[in-house]
Amino acid sequence: MKWGKNLVTGLDRYISPWKSSDDPARGDFAFRLDPRGYSQMLLIRGLTILFRTGTWNGIRWGGVPDTVSNTVYREQFVSTANESYYRFDLLNSSIPSRLVISSAGIPQRLTWIPQTSLWSPFSLVQIDQCDTYTLCGVNGICSIKDQAVCSCLESFIPKNHDRWKSQDWSGGCVRRTQLGCNNGDGFLKHMGVKLPDMSDNWVNTSMNLNECENMCLSNCSCVAYSNSDIRGGGSGCYLWFGELKDTKQLQQGGQDLYIRMAASELRSYEKKKSSSRWKRWRIIVGILIPSVVVLVLGLILYMRRKNPRRQAFTPSIRIENYKDESDKEDGMELPAFDFTTIEDATDCFSFKNKLGEGGFGSVYKAWRLWNEGRPLELMNKTIDDSSSSSEVVRCIQVGLLCVQQRPEDRPSMSTVVVMLSSEISLPQPKQPGFYTERNFSEHETSSSSIRSASTNNISFTVFEPR
Repeated sequence: MKWGKNLVTGLDRYISPWKSSDDPARGDFAFRLDPRGYSQMLLIRGLTILFRTGTWNGIRWGGVPDTVSNTVYREQFVSTANESYYRFDLLNSSIPSRLVISSAGIPQRLTWIPQTSLWSPFSLVQIDQCDTYTLCGVNGICSIKDQAVCSCLESFIPKNHDRWKSQDWSGGCVRRTQLGCNNGDGFLKHMGVKLPDMSDNWVNTSMNLNECENMCLSNCSCVAYSNSDIRGGGSGCYLWFGELKDTKQLQQGGQDLYIRMAASELRSYEKKKSSSRWKRWRIIVGILIPSVVVLVLGLILYMRRKNPRRQAFTPSIRIENYKDESDKEDGMELPAFDFTTIEDATDCFSFKNKLGEGGFGSVYKAWRLWNEGRPLELMNKTIDDSSSSSEVVRCIQVGLLCVQQRPEDRPSMSTVVVMLSSEISLPQPKQPGFYTERNFSEHETSSSSIRSASTNNISFTVFEPR
C-alpha cells in the first residue's frame, strides 16, 4: 500500500484509529507523512505533534533503533516530483502483517499467528519516554539511559537553570558562546542520534559530506549538518538553521550529526577530552598491570601442577635476576628470585603474604575493599579528585574480572576492550586466583621460614636447540 501524499491530486493517505474499541467513528489521532513536506512520519493529535519517526535514511526511519534484522517486511520510501509515500512489502505472504493505531494513539505493527488465530504485536512505533516530541526543549538531547533523561547539547547551557534542575526542560538550552561566523567556527560530531526535526532545514541529495560541511560554514545561519542517506558510507546533505529540536541519543543505530561550535568552545572541549582520556588510561594501566602479572604466574603454577614430570623441558622464563638476599636490622627483606625454573616461581608464590601493596597483595586488597564496598580507596593518590569515580570503580571491576580463579570466568582481551570503552553493565567479579582466607601464623611468616622456603635445592637441565 502507498502511505503518503499525491502532490498532483492532493490525495493524502494516512491511518487514524476508531474513537473507541466499540465506536468506529474517527478518533483524535492520525499517523501520517509530515504535511510540511519532509521525509518523516508524524503522530499527531489535532494540530499537536506527539511523536516523529525521524527522517528516512535510505534504509529505515532514522529515529527507530537498529536492533534486530527484519524478516517480516521490506520498507521503502519514495519521493518524486509527483508524490511522496512510504510503503512496505511482506517478505513472506503467508505471514500477514498490518500497521494500526489504537484508540489511545499508539501506533503498532501486528502479525497474524495461525496457531492462536490472533493478531500479535510485532513492534511498537514509540519506544520510550525520549520519543515524546521536544521533551527536552530546543537544543537539548534526550537519552533514556541517564537518570535525568534531558541534557543540553555540547556548548549549550539551560536557558533557565532553576527550572531545569526541577526537571522542567521545556525552556530548552541556549549557546554558552555565540558563533563567530567567519571567525574559526568548527563542528563537533555527535554519533548515534535521531536527527533533529526537519522543520527548518535544507536538503541536497547529490552533495558529499565535505561539500555539506563547507556549505554550512559559508552560511552564518547554519547550525548543523548531516548525511541524508546512510547507504554506501553516506551521501546527500541535510543543513539545519536556527534551533535544533527533538534530538535523541539512540542505544543502537542512529546517525552522525555535526553541530556548529565557536572556536573557543572547540578548543575547550578538545582539551577536556584529552585530559579525560589520559586519566582513564592511567587508571586502566594501574589496574591491568598487576592483573597480567597474576595471570602469568598463575599459568606457570598451573602448568607445573599439570605436568610435574616435564618441568625440565619448560622454556626459561626470566623476569628479573637479583643477586642479593640479606637481613636488615629493621626487618627481613623479601627474597629475590631468578625465574629460570618453575620451582623458583612457586617459591615466590609461597611468599604472597609478604608482597604487601604489590603483586598478589594488591589483588587481595582490591578484592577485600571491593567486598567491603570501598573500592575507591585503591585509587592512586597522584590522580586528582576530578577523575570520575564511576570510571575508577569500573576499571577496578574489570581488573578483578581478569583475575578470577576459574579461567573460563575471565573475559577475553577483546571483551575487556569493550568493557572499558562502553557503558555496558558488568558482572560481579568472583574470587581471584590464588586467593585464600587462611591466616598465616607467626611461625609461618618468620625469618627462618622465609629463608628455608626460598632455597632451591633442585636443579634442572634445560634443553635448548642448537
